[in-house]
Parts: sequence; C-alpha cells; structure tokens
Amino acid sequence: MRISGAQRLLEKAVWKIKNQRNDFQPILGLSRGILAKQMDDTAIGNFFLKMKFKGEFAGKTVMEVPPAYTSQACSQCGNIVKKDLSVRIHHCLQCGLVLDRDHNAAKNILRLGAGNHNVPT
Repeated sequence: MRISGAQRLLEKAVWKIKNQRNDFQPILGLSRGILAKQMDDTAIGNFFLKMKFKGEFAGKTVMEVPPAYTSQACSQCGNIVKKDLSVRIHHCLQCGLVLDRDHNAAKNILRLGAGNHNVPT
C-alpha cells in the first residue's frame, strides 16, 4: 500500500508532537497541590526510564544511586561536612580537601555507582 504525501506529512507531525511531549518533563508547575508527590515520582521515574533506555542504546549502564549525603560527605575521607545549599565550596576540616561542592558530590556518586559503598580512602 502506498502512502500519500499528505499521510506522510501527518505521520511526521504526529511523531514530532509525540516526541515534544515525551521530551518535556512536567515537574515544575504540576508538582503543587494534593498530587504533588505522585507527580514528582512519576516524572522522576519517567526520567530514569529514559536514561536507562539511552544508556542501553549507547552500550552503557545507568544505575540509580541514593543521593543522601553525596554533597556533604567528603569524597576523600568520608567525613560529613554539614553545609547549607548556599555554600558552594566543600572544605573538609579533617583531611583538608577543598573543591567545588558539585565536584565533590559527583565523585561520591561515581564511587556509589561503581558499587563501592565504603568510606573513601
């Protein structure tokens, strides 16, 4: 069966709209009110599902790690350094490590993702 030019254009438009909806993560704005937690859980779950699919497609492994204390635990010695979100530099008084808060958290997340749940040495 031949597909006409109009049908092809319609399929292309439907595909584009579907992808635009799929790409948009409706967390902000919908995460207020009675169903806030359910909306956030759904959006985060959808995000991880997409990440796992993209990872498999690229031949990579995507795994979830618990985010607790990843920006407060020192990536060098494991000491917990309490700080507000406004503090952007991680400074460990125990081992002297000084680096950006996000860089410290990334090192901790990488360690957790590699399966090393022990205190860093």
